[in-house]
Amino acid sequence: MTKFYYHSSFWFKYWANKFGFYKTHKNSYKLSSEEYSSVDYYCKLKRKFLLTNGLCLSDIKLLRKTAYSYDLYNILATLPFEVKFYYIFGDNISNPSKPSLVKSRPVQGPNLNAVILPLECIRHFRFENDSKSFCRKNNLIVWRGAAYQKHRKKFLEKTFGEAFCNVGDTAKNAERKQFIKPRMNISEQLKSKFIFSIEGNDVASNLKWIMSSNSICVMPKPKYETWFREGQLIPDVHYIEVSDDMSNLAEKYEYYLARPQLCKEIIDNANMYAMKFRDLQRQYAIARLVLKKYKNFSMYDC
Repeated sequence: MTKFYYHSSFWFKYWANKFGFYKTHKNSYKLSSEEYSSVDYYCKLKRKFLLTNGLCLSDIKLLRKTAYSYDLYNILATLPFEVKFYYIFGDNISNPSKPSLVKSRPVQGPNLNAVILPLECIRHFRFENDSKSFCRKNNLIVWRGAAYQKHRKKFLEKTFGEAFCNVGDTAKNAERKQFIKPRMNISEQLKSKFIFSIEGNDVASNLKWIMSSNSICVMPKPKYETWFREGQLIPDVHYIEVSDDMSNLAEKYEYYLARPQLCKEIIDNANMYAMKFRDLQRQYAIARLVLKKYKNFSMYDC
């Protein structure tokens, strides 16, 4: 999706809805019991809280942080009630001091105040229809990304130059010139059997399209999670888990390369998991229930 189409399609629907020519999606989905139970996972609030100086839909500036504000507007616009809220746009990696709407939060530790919504979907909710079977792919682990963070730089130090790895830094003004490699688009990366997913500031943006493909995601245990519920992924069931220091990467690679049937089972599990998130309008419908729960626990300071 081009940036022009992304912005123009939103504003077309926005103004058409204002003048009554277009109706945004309402909660017309018949949700499953699993989807209803996910509401409590996204919003873990258990006691009422006082909401002072809370914002509402009209306070969201649609021309700023558009990747976040567009999604938030699409979720809020069709609610039958007004909800006030705190929110944090950006890569949140901590538990907010007060219950807030966020894109991401830490998996471990206290995270009750971090209420997850499907935000920045244009970047994070990308899925692939991969026609190439696992057995016909290259016997490599591939990764391309910007290695600005310390843990990504460590990852490159451990894997660059390994015969079974095709990894490279695509960051502008990269510090370690020897790690720089040309960019690879998704189609090029999907020619390999294994694709590495490593978190950046928060979650790894490539995780969803890897798990919807016929390649296998290789990664350490996720430390952060978004609407995709990364914290519920099961190691060596939905992805191949390696240690944070990559010390067992070669061992895991050789083990799974010799077991194509086991690899196929992981791919099937990953595909089934990713399938649940493909319908964005359905995810918005669940998000409205999350906001309803948030509203029910909030007490406004009038």
